[in-house]
Amino acid sequence: MKRNRFSSRSAQGSDMGLLLKFGHMVRLVTIPVLVGLLLTSGLVRAQEEASDVAPAAVLAIIDIQRVLLETAVAASIRSQMEAYRVTYLAEIKELEGSLREEDQELQRQRSILSAQALTERRRVFQVKVDVLDRRAKSISRALDTRFSAAMNQVREAMIPIFADLTRERGINVIVAKTTIMFAKRSLDITDEVIRRVDLALPDVQIPAPDLQ
Repeated sequence: MKRNRFSSRSAQGSDMGLLLKFGHMVRLVTIPVLVGLLLTSGLVRAQEEASDVAPAAVLAIIDIQRVLLETAVAASIRSQMEAYRVTYLAEIKELEGSLREEDQELQRQRSILSAQALTERRRVFQVKVDVLDRRAKSISRALDTRFSAAMNQVREAMIPIFADLTRERGINVIVAKTTIMFAKRSLDITDEVIRRVDLALPDVQIPAPDLQ
């Protein structure tokens, strides 16, 4: 006999993981080396068209993970997403509790229900379980989508800041800190980027997830 997914064990460790894992949603994606972007944006000027000698590299280092953790807007995004997570988690827990009680009642009635009635009750119960399963997955996808879109706005806000810094400081190459083994601290522009992101993008309002 196939055991229902909402037995006491499955109720603790099934699809709730889909929503709970959102607590670790702060999965920071490191922007790759930005040389290509800077070149295509025209930020590295040709020194002399007739010369075959490449210009000397003027390097700067950026810690993207710090920017995505320490800017005010990133903190706001995490706070808003946590509020959504708590709300939807409460909803899922309530639905799971109802299904758990229904499952327990069904187990108690096994001895008094006919085989046909028991089969029908199990079928109806499984439909409810499947609905909750789809709901949990839909919430997880929607939260992921909202979080990614919000963090992409932070990443996009960095691009003009990089452009300004290259012009102001004569930088022609910006590399991610994760690709560097050792460098002088004076090459690190992370603090300045954080300061400018806070000015350029102090907040992002995240709309409620679309669960349709």
